Amino acid sequence: YARVSNGAQSVCARAKSFDFSAVPYTAEELMNTAHDAELPVPDKTVFSVDYRQNGIGSHSCGPVLREQYRLSERQFTFECEFIFE
Repeated sequence: YARVSNGAQSVCARAKSFDFSAVPYTAEELMNTAHDAELPVPDKTVFSVDYRQNGIGSHSCGPVLREQYRLSERQFTFECEFIFE
């Protein structure tokens, strides 16, 4: 269960297991900005819900990622309920 609210409105996500984030910028805004000071004053919250995330590592900056931390499913079913209040 995760809930994001501005005091007047809220959105809730509910699932058996999931990862989430609530940040003031989209991934595209962050990728397309060279310096943090160039980002506009935030006026929104980007609420992202993910089934799972791959662990950090992957042999690009250290040892090979242990199997238990890999997201290797090629197909999966993910059910998430969103509640707008």
